[in-house]
Amino acid sequence: MKNHTTIKIHNSISNILQQQVIGKCFKPVSSNDEFEKLEFIGDSILNYEITKNIYQTRTMFDPHLMTVLRSFCTKNETLFCLYNMLNLEKFEKERKPYNDKTLIKNKADIVEAMIGEMYYSQSERCKEIIKDIISLLDYIGNDLFIKSIYHQFVINQSIVKSNPKIPALHQQQQQQEQQQQEQALQQQQAQALQQQAQVLQQQLQQQQVPPVVQEPVRQIRINDGMIFNLLFLGIFLHGGSSDRIITMFIIVSAIYFFFIRIPPPPQQNQQVQQQQQQQQQQQQQQQQQQQQQQQQQNRNNDQQQLHHQPEQPQQTQQQQQQQQQQQQQQQQQQQNRNNDQQQLHHQPEQPQQTQQPQQPQQTQQTQQPQQPQQPQQPQQQQKQQKQQKQPQPQKQPQQPQPQQPQQKSPKTLPLQPPKISEETKKSFKKVTSSIVISKK
Repeated sequence: MKNHTTIKIHNSISNILQQQVIGKCFKPVSSNDEFEKLEFIGDSILNYEITKNIYQTRTMFDPHLMTVLRSFCTKNETLFCLYNMLNLEKFEKERKPYNDKTLIKNKADIVEAMIGEMYYSQSERCKEIIKDIISLLDYIGNDLFIKSIYHQFVINQSIVKSNPKIPALHQQQQQQEQQQQEQALQQQQAQALQQQAQVLQQQLQQQQVPPVVQEPVRQIRINDGMIFNLLFLGIFLHGGSSDRIITMFIIVSAIYFFFIRIPPPPQQNQQVQQQQQQQQQQQQQQQQQQQQQQQQQNRNNDQQQLHHQPEQPQQTQQQQQQQQQQQQQQQQQQQNRNNDQQQLHHQPEQPQQTQQPQQPQQTQQTQQPQQPQQPQQPQQQQKQQKQQKQPQPQKQPQQPQPQQPQQKSPKTLPLQPPKISEETKKSFKKVTSSIVISKK
């Protein structure tokens, strides 16, 4: 059947060439690119016709299998096989050597260009030839498809669909899938158990308790000193030196030292002591490491706190400066007050002034130059007192002036002397006048 169709197609192609219906597909590639255009048309027509044929004849196939079968029918190897079956070398004008690597592709391109030129001619004879070529390609592609791996899957699928009441193969597939899943789960569980066992072994090695060594049972053993004591006792008990007794004891001692004597048991607890020492060393090392880690953590926390502390603004700095200035002023005032009080205590003739702690700082400042001048003559004292009475009301408003430039911020005001009322002034004048009268 195949040979008959191939001969029929070959004869029909030769007749078309004689009638000059086609011929460009067998010519070499020209500058007009007619061959490539015909190849493009033939490729598209070939795919369309084969897909239509597969869709009509293979109703049991799914889209994936249809595409696989179409690829087998339209690939270059099947077209090259068709080229050799139809013996199209006779119609080719310029032949290329068979050693060319692109031989298969070139032959397949000729077949595609021939189909495109036949379709482009739109003759009934050419349409019949195209149908025969597509049926032959379907036959070749199906043969390759059957030999492929997909054939078994297609058979199983067709059997299941044809016999839905007895889906044996479908059940087998499900069983195989279940077995695979179970095997995978078992492998995972085995791996997990191995990992857990390794972890437990490591923990046991770390927490391993040294073996308990039992103390040896105390047995009565003959010591070397006991033998010597027996020798001396035997000699003295017999009362004389007898050769037989001495030789007997010598023989017994020799047998004991060379055959019966057992060396002292080795110290079996050395290994235990070494293990305990090693454990203690490890514990000490761990404690040291923990202490170092804690110190590092504390340092890091301190550094973080330092980094996170906000920078003090300029206002806080100014406030600190103002507070310092105020403290200095207060200290100066206290010193001045203390000096004034000391001077007042040393004055024998002015007891009344010591009883006035509420007087302002201004009066004390005015009295400081007067205290060392008490032993002067009465005339000089009168002059000085008159001078003191006159400048007192003038000096009072002048004292807060040097403190004004120190007021840098309106928030913190400097210390100012208290305001003196008129009543205090009058009382002060009376006191001074009484003092003057007493002096006179």
